[in-house]
Amino acid sequence: MIDKKLEFGTIAMATKGTVVYSADVLDFSTTKAKTGIVNDAHVVFVLQDDLASADSFSPQLWECDTVGGAKTLLYQGASASGLLAGDRVSIPMPLSHKRYVWAGALPASSGTFTATDLKAAIELGSVA
Repeated sequence: MIDKKLEFGTIAMATKGTVVYSADVLDFSTTKAKTGIVNDAHVVFVLQDDLASADSFSPQLWECDTVGGAKTLLYQGASASGLLAGDRVSIPMPLSHKRYVWAGALPASSGTFTATDLKAAIELGSVA
């Protein structure tokens, strides 16, 4: 079970080459936020449908000091492909970041990207 305050919500991937952001933003209540004392926090992306054979995505984290400001890329994981519904992709949650953080994804395809959704949340400890 994931705490609601650690959920980014749904990321609706639809078009290759277009970054999409989570439905929700996490507010860490300070402009120089720190997540955890040890590096055991991860952002886990869970695929909601099978990924088409020609499709892939790169999981991302974005940050900003204000909700409406320009987001900057905080972290990008390796491209993931060949995934089925329920498969999980994990990236480390950086220890230092700005106040507001979004999960994001960059869809890619060797053809036309088939729309699919991800859900993302911060999890603590070992993620498999």
